[in-house]
This record gives sequence, structure tokens and C-alpha cells, in this order.
Amino acid sequence: REANMVVIDLGLPPGFALMTEDFDKLVANKTIQKYTVAARQIIVYLDKPAPRKPLEFSYRLRAKFPIKAATPASTVYRYYNPEIKATAKPVAREVK
Repeated sequence: REANMVVIDLGLPPGFALMTEDFDKLVANKTIQKYTVAARQIIVYLDKPAPRKPLEFSYRLRAKFPIKAATPASTVYRYYNPEIKATAKPVAREVK
């Protein structure tokens, strides 16, 4: 079962909190299998994603205070073949 699992490691910028209800809905709708939140990342697990079919979802972050920060790089990779991966560059955010 986990042989086809894909992991998305989304960078979480410092000074921001994840609004977890968005990911809770993605799990309830079976868009994603599960997710975990760490200090600087959101790890999303996909079980058997459809080949060559784009997957799009959105989520919200809440700024804890005015800040100018960048997300860490985000990466998607195969669970058992992490050398098969793609990386997105950091994204700058500013909250005044």
C-alpha cells in the first residue's frame, strides 16, 4: 500500500501558524491521506495519487505578528524512493 505513497513537505514560514481546519477538510474529503505539522514544515501524505493528474489544494496561514519572512523550500517525493523528487523555491511573505 505505501509503495505508491507520495510525501509533500511544505515549508512553513517563521511567525506563521497553520489553520489546521483546511487540512482537516482535505483528510475528510480524502484529497490527502493525512498530515503532520512540525516547527517549520507541514508534511502531507498522499496514498496512490492519480498519475499525470494535477493535484491542487489551498490552505491558510495566520501571522502571529507583523513579520517579513520566507518559507523554507517545499519538496514532493516518493515515500520509498526519495531520490524521485521536485522542489519549489522559497516564497517571501510580509505582514504589516
